[in-house]
Amino acid sequence: MEVHHHSHTARKKWTHYFWEFLMLFLAVTLGFFVENQREHFIEHKREKQYIRTLIEDLRSDTAQLATSIGERLQKEQMVDSLVFFLNSPDASRHGSNIYYWGYNVLRPSRFFPNDRTIQQLKNAGNMRLIRKMPVSDSIMAYDQQVKRLMEVISEENDIRIQFREFTKKIFDGNILFYVTDKEKRTFNRPPGNPQFVKTDKATINELLVTLHMTQHVMRAGRRNQVRLKEMATELIAFLKQEYHIE
Repeated sequence: MEVHHHSHTARKKWTHYFWEFLMLFLAVTLGFFVENQREHFIEHKREKQYIRTLIEDLRSDTAQLATSIGERLQKEQMVDSLVFFLNSPDASRHGSNIYYWGYNVLRPSRFFPNDRTIQQLKNAGNMRLIRKMPVSDSIMAYDQQVKRLMEVISEENDIRIQFREFTKKIFDGNILFYVTDKEKRTFNRPPGNPQFVKTDKATINELLVTLHMTQHVMRAGRRNQVRLKEMATELIAFLKQEYHIE
């Protein structure tokens, strides 16, 4: 008679399963931790790159603002001179200066904010990369100040259009050809002593009112530009300090 021997597999102890589970858990946890650290490193690198380009944008803005503020001050002085001579009894003796100042006041003081980085941060949902709340708040405050300035500039452009339309009533069109230097894109003093086409009291008063409105919005624009330039300078220093950028 054949005798069959049955082999029995030893049952694993519960501690064996526990250690298998623990090792698997640790492997998954470690993998998750490593991946999380890698993403954190990448996002931190992107954050710092955004801050660097933002600083470049702010430097561009401050340079533009410095030029524009100077131009606005000159135009405000031109308006003061125009008002003084238009009210003087010998206004007709200053025709060349009046044409020169009047036409130069019409030229806009341009400012185009370099907002490429802020727009990228806002539109692509990348503001989440800016982990420091004070930094995020400062960036948004600057963006709001830019918007306020652009609203003032828009209002100023509307006033300039009104002023430009009005000057068609009083400026001698033939004289303007002598004023404009197309090569240098500047406006020069016309030769001789040119006069307005209309010099009645009502017309001059209308011109003075238009000049007052023009100067008012120019001053508002300049004040906003000065404030924005201060904010840009402070924000540059703040970002460099927070992110240890030279």
